[in-house]
Amino acid sequence: MADGGKGRNRAAPERVEAWEWVPPLPVPDLTKSAAAEAEPEALLASFDLNVHWLRGGFRASLFAPTDQVSQAYLDDLIATDLVIVPEMTRRGVAIDAGKLLRIFARHNGHNLDTLQRSLGYDTQSFNDLVDHFCAAGLIFRVPCLPDEGRPDIYYFCDTGVLHRLFNPKWQQIGKGRKYFARSWEGFVVRTICQRYGLEAEVFVWREADLDEIDLVLRWPNGECWAIEIGIGENKRPSKGYKGGVRKLAATEFTIIHRGAIDWVDGYERMTLEELLTIRP
Repeated sequence: MADGGKGRNRAAPERVEAWEWVPPLPVPDLTKSAAAEAEPEALLASFDLNVHWLRGGFRASLFAPTDQVSQAYLDDLIATDLVIVPEMTRRGVAIDAGKLLRIFARHNGHNLDTLQRSLGYDTQSFNDLVDHFCAAGLIFRVPCLPDEGRPDIYYFCDTGVLHRLFNPKWQQIGKGRKYFARSWEGFVVRTICQRYGLEAEVFVWREADLDEIDLVLRWPNGECWAIEIGIGENKRPSKGYKGGVRKLAATEFTIIHRGAIDWVDGYERMTLEELLTIRP
């Protein structure tokens, strides 16, 4: 595929990654000189995870003084330096870069075959494009097991960028909630994988009988985490999740949501912050 002229002519923007998060430091006693000697890295890592999810990890967006400043930065990044978009497919079909990125955003959290059907590209051009976007750090993909023939699921790496590509009418509550739910799911998946899963087999569990687990991490020593993810405050284990946990013989089964830290039906529920705190 031919490449357009758009590309990174400037240094890559600085980033702060969600998996670097640590619990907030106690409010310092400003009368003590020690407060002025706090390590910059420690202060940086105490950002709010929800803000990171909404604004993404580019420092100029994450730490912007207002949402409007954050959004303007991301809009400029998308228009100028986010990623090189090919001008056409291998078969000579012209590619509208803006429309292409919006379609990728719309299908975030779906299997790749759903995205290909929406785009209508030939398989070779589509695979080239997905590989290119993965290498550029725009998206990442997670395989599905036990059916290895099922296409991977993909997510955007930066959810701030993803949200700026969403239809402006979509909101977290009401119309568009499902898009934000998949955004949150991808944010949690990437954070956990980068924090804990670099030496693990990582996959999504999907079976024809609807057994489903959003994220599985399995290590050679037999340790296996089965993680269900919900954007709400009262996520409960589904029948399919329970079935998948049994089939995988998971050693740990956790529900990540944005509500209470408790147990329900024998499964532990907690926030992402709590997980990152108890497993530093």
